[in-house]
Amino acid sequence: MLDLEARSRRNNLILAGLPEGKEAGGISPLLDTILRHFLKLSDTIPAPEIERAHRALRPIPDPGHPPRHHTFSQMER
Repeated sequence: MLDLEARSRRNNLILAGLPEGKEAGGISPLLDTILRHFLKLSDTIPAPEIERAHRALRPIPDPGHPPRHHTFSQMER
């Protein structure tokens, strides 16, 4: 069981520092934009497909505290 859990986590990527509420239009389109920017992909090249994405499962921090991390995983090809 531990092996299955470890294997499912090995493709996870963590995005830190994204302010709370920036994903109001959905996290997938936002991640697509961020990945295109940092990977320097043109519009003709497809961005990596996201299998799942979510904020860290903890309470929304008070103003002035660091935002929660996003965890996401790419689709395996």
